Amino acid sequence: METLNKKRLGDILVRSGKITYDQLNEALMSQKVLGKKLGEILLDNGTISERDMMEAIKEQTGIKEIDLNTVSFDKKVIKMIPQNLCNKYTLIPFGFCEGKLQVAMHDPLNIFAIDDINIASGFEVEVFIDIRRNIKKFIDLNYSNEEVVKAAEDLSKEALESKIIVKENEDIDDIKNAPAVKMIEYMFKNSIEMRASDIHIEPYEKEVRIRYRIDGELSTVNLIGIESLPPLVARIKILAGLNIAEKRIPQDGRIITKVDDKEVDLRVSILPVVYGEKVVIRILDKDNYKVGKEHLGLSNENIKRLNRIIANPHGMVLVTGPTGSGKSTTLYSILDDINSDNINIITAEDPVEYTLRGINQVNVNNKSGMTFASGLRSILRQDPDVIMIGEIRDDETAEIAVIFSKGMWILQ
Repeated sequence: METLNKKRLGDILVRSGKITYDQLNEALMSQKVLGKKLGEILLDNGTISERDMMEAIKEQTGIKEIDLNTVSFDKKVIKMIPQNLCNKYTLIPFGFCEGKLQVAMHDPLNIFAIDDINIASGFEVEVFIDIRRNIKKFIDLNYSNEEVVKAAEDLSKEALESKIIVKENEDIDDIKNAPAVKMIEYMFKNSIEMRASDIHIEPYEKEVRIRYRIDGELSTVNLIGIESLPPLVARIKILAGLNIAEKRIPQDGRIITKVDDKEVDLRVSILPVVYGEKVVIRILDKDNYKVGKEHLGLSNENIKRLNRIIANPHGMVLVTGPTGSGKSTTLYSILDDINSDNINIITAEDPVEYTLRGINQVNVNNKSGMTFASGLRSILRQDPDVIMIGEIRDDETAEIAVIFSKGMWILQ
């Protein structure tokens, strides 16, 4: 390790312009008092970002960076290292190459961690570096879903042995087989614990891929045999009150379930694809919502800009972004900020994801004729000061929003 430390981390950060000599000297003085590593001190006081730290370590050591979001994890190597070791050192094994165990670490200079991995696995370790958030996410993904994996194995085994096929005239009681029930139950619990926003169940020719969307990114959590798809989808349809015999057209439904004594709303979308039915489940866990501008991850400058915008007496704010990027949280945070006794706020949403005290929230229901456009026309007769539209899906909704934004606030 001596050759790795010839380049001083502080000098690299100063030379790259990430810190000044004064900041370096101040951190070195703190290091003597606190006994922490220099990098930890600079990260803790916000002097540098985790990305700055990682780039400096790469230059200092020559250790390669790995983006765990692009990695296909080897389940065999995951079993070599216990979870408590991964949590202790913020690391995760992901592969095996040329007789070496490949491990992603937040601090690749921690020789104690490397020694412990070596002892636990019995293999030489090849170290890579990634940011702490990624490593923690994949520790949760790979170690917290053991019950789901076990249930999936049981489901595949039973499906192969009994050749389970859901037919149009099949009795519902026959579909409620224990492995499918357990699989769904554990999957819901696991995804909610991991703060996933969506579950994707995707059929292919020989397998079914299960993915969670966490922090806006999809990650594979399990692969099961294609024979497990029919009982799995049938169980979801039963819970969502959908037609289990209909496999030719898309279906949408809703499941209200309890996880650890808290109620969670699940919105189910089923789409026929080439190899079966693809299922996407949106998780609306109200306990996970952190409403407030301080939780949006915006810089102080951008929060000031947002405050200036919403301080105007009228106008329109459009919030756009991909799935899971925080659009709803942003809108709810704005509403929470401007909510007061002297203004009338009404929303049109599909669905209402989070209830706010003092705000009139309307659930859009296309089947009953309550569309965004028709709902908006009715809302305008309710003397609103602020309207929040969950989605602008058609020209009519857009036209109404633009016309009336001249005299009130429209949020979308």
